Amino acid sequence: MNLSLRTLVLTGVAIIGIVQVIAAAAVISITSDQILDQVDDRLTAAAVVVDGADQQRIDRISDVYQGVITADGDVVTLNPFFERGSVAPSPVITREAIAIADGVPFTVEAERGQEEYRVVAVDAGDGSWFVVASLLDGYEWTINRLIRAITIATAVTGLALAAVTW
Repeated sequence: MNLSLRTLVLTGVAIIGIVQVIAAAAVISITSDQILDQVDDRLTAAAVVVDGADQQRIDRISDVYQGVITADGDVVTLNPFFERGSVAPSPVITREAIAIADGVPFTVEAERGQEEYRVVAVDAGDGSWFVVASLLDGYEWTINRLIRAITIATAVTGLALAAVTW
């Protein structure tokens, strides 16, 4: 079967376009996972086990939420998260969410708004849990910006390939 030069060029351009879309999706996915892993590592490092008597003596970390979920399920905020000079809505953390996470960092919504927190919970040993959490605004902003940049680059490349094959 003899294929025309035009068919071969169009096939090659289509393959390049497909590979570019797959590569773009891979870059976004890998970068997203890596940034979320960095957030998790930072929160895990900030999570220190404290017992009931030491809860008022923990080091305050200004860029993370710190709290305790008591054995009764009450949430006690030890250090709220500050965003742009004001207190951000607290994360909605329940004992059930902690049990489901089973020691792994997890994501929850804020009390109000559309924000999300990444949370690490550490068993304090007395039936309560010490939690640290960070708003995911920076993470989401970075990933959205990456998606925009890759979409623009992919569109420009697609237009250039279309112009070459015209």
